[in-house]
Amino acid sequence: MWGFLDEETLHGIVSRTLEPSVAASHYRGSTLLDDRRLQIADAVALANFGWEWFDGVRSGEVLAHDDMSALVSVINGAHRLTVRLVVDGSVPIPRCGAMPDASTECEARYRVESSSDRRALRHAVLGGRP
Repeated sequence: MWGFLDEETLHGIVSRTLEPSVAASHYRGSTLLDDRRLQIADAVALANFGWEWFDGVRSGEVLAHDDMSALVSVINGAHRLTVRLVVDGSVPIPRCGAMPDASTECEARYRVESSSDRRALRHAVLGGRP
C-alpha cells in the first residue's frame, strides 16, 4: 500500500530509482502482513535493506505487545528486522464518505523506539500519515 504519491514519486517507486528511505515514507506496508505494526516494520525494512526487500516472500510476527508498545519482527529470506514501536499519539479513522468528527474511531500512531538494525533509527515510520 502506498500513499501521498505525486507523479515523480510514483515513477521512482515503479522504476526502483527512488531512494528506498524516501520511498519508505510513502509505503504503508504490505497487506499480506495482517497487523498494522508489522506493516510499519515492513516499511522500516524497506528503508534499511533497500529495494531487494521486495524480492522475496515477507512474513512477520508480533513478539510482544501492550497498550503502549509492541516488539515486532519482519523476515525476508536472510534479512530479519526486529523493531520496538511505541504509541506516539493517534490518528482519526473517518467513516467512508464522512467527515471526521468527535465520535470518529482512532488508530494508534507509532514511532520506532529501537531496532535490531541501527539504520532503522534514522527512519522513523509512523502509523497514519508520514
